Amino acid sequence: MQPDGDLQFYKALFSLTDQSSTVAWVLCKDPGVPLVFSRFAKQVFGEPIELNDIRAKVVETVHVDDRSEALSRLDEVASTGRMIQMRLRIWRVDTRDYGWFDCSFAAMSRDGSRVTQWAFRALDVAEEVRAQQAVREASQRKDAFIALLGHELRNPLSPIINSLALIRAHRPNEAILHEVDLIERQTRQMVRLINDLLDVSRLDHDRINLETERFDLRLTLGQIREVILRVQADMSHRLTLALPDRPVMVIGDQARMRQVVGNLMRNAVSYSPPGSPVTLSLSVTADGEARIDLTDAGIGIASERLATLFEPFSRPGDAFRHPRAGLGLGLSLARRLMEMQGGHLAVHSAGPGLGSTFSVFLPLADPADGPVASIQPIPVKQPEPPSPTSAPAASPSLPEASSARSLSSILVVDDNERAADSLTRLLRLWGHSARAAHDGPSGLDLYRTLHPDVVILDISMPGMSGVEVARLLRAQQGARALKIYAVSGFPASEKTDPTDLALFDRYLVKPVDLDLLRDVLEPISSNSLLH
Repeated sequence: MQPDGDLQFYKALFSLTDQSSTVAWVLCKDPGVPLVFSRFAKQVFGEPIELNDIRAKVVETVHVDDRSEALSRLDEVASTGRMIQMRLRIWRVDTRDYGWFDCSFAAMSRDGSRVTQWAFRALDVAEEVRAQQAVREASQRKDAFIALLGHELRNPLSPIINSLALIRAHRPNEAILHEVDLIERQTRQMVRLINDLLDVSRLDHDRINLETERFDLRLTLGQIREVILRVQADMSHRLTLALPDRPVMVIGDQARMRQVVGNLMRNAVSYSPPGSPVTLSLSVTADGEARIDLTDAGIGIASERLATLFEPFSRPGDAFRHPRAGLGLGLSLARRLMEMQGGHLAVHSAGPGLGSTFSVFLPLADPADGPVASIQPIPVKQPEPPSPTSAPAASPSLPEASSARSLSSILVVDDNERAADSLTRLLRLWGHSARAAHDGPSGLDLYRTLHPDVVILDISMPGMSGVEVARLLRAQQGARALKIYAVSGFPASEKTDPTDLALFDRYLVKPVDLDLLRDVLEPISSNSLLH
């Protein structure tokens, strides 16, 4: 039995909590000891009643979704004697509804293995829970809006890119090609801004999944250099690539590594004088890390700005801002993507006007993870400088019209008619037999007529979604080989049903990279010719 002195202490303690919306009681199984009930406990539970079993009170008042855990934690208190804390929904007689409380249970007195006196304290946190819920809902609405915005912005970019490819393929004069180049640059900038914005939103909620593998970082940097030279021919005399003679094996996400280095490269080019040198080098540190250094001779970084350089939306002052600069998200994305892969990102600058060096670090792969293949140095072809009077070279993704027999039979299904029709015309110029449908049922009808090798299928279509169409196509294909490529303005995420993704051979995000699409179609085309 609890001594009277202790009982008075608890009464005094609970009287202090009466002013702070706190439920408090001491329950003793000894009928000679009175039940201690705080004023707010009476408001929540009603008039106190004699109660011999605290578990019965839990079953009576705690929300069914919280009840099992509450009873389990009570057993834990009874067996260990430790106080436990948990957040519960408890029925309130005053509001006739469940309220949220931060609860503490403690065994105050024991008779052998039996608890003879319980103490319970609960703080009303309903306002806090409501505020947290409001913040979560606002964040969810923001995420839904950003995702929808990204989708709606990506959709019109697809026919623009396809149409530019068609214009190039018809070999217009130099004046028109100049305008095509301008539109392409602005379109690529728009795509990058959209991608950065969506990636930051997904990173904020841990919704980016990495596809890690063991790879040679030298090859990845060689690929990055080729992409840079294809997009910006003037970089051929500015960019120096310094690679070691031996493979540098790491474990990471190759696509994300290309994104990291690409963001750093765009940053270096945007804030460097035209024609100034840029050096991209790879080395191995004494600490067992792969190190990529990107050094430019640009505007440099003031010491006071280094502390916030990698924060989202951090950009230099107006005096140094480049017209093609982004939203200030590229460096923040690069840092967080490296941290997700176990690496990190650092920067050094001697000050304004003195250039900067961004350093990317990634742990080397353990040799036990697999054999290190002998890889020859990467041959990188130096493009010839363009003649002042010559027309710009056609992009590799924009080939001439082909008079050869069809390589593959392709069906494009997209409710965006301009995107579907422009892609169909482009595929025909590549030598394929291509038809378009603008909704799911029409696509299924054409499939039964054409029996194509490939279906390029939009996901977000009204009426019948691309997933529903793909499911029916898989059911109808029988023994025929069929490739189905999903195209969507929404990137695949952890919320995407894996069984839906399994319907597709590839998941491509709009606007589809035309070089990637040609690479994807090439092996199918070769197989079609063999048959």
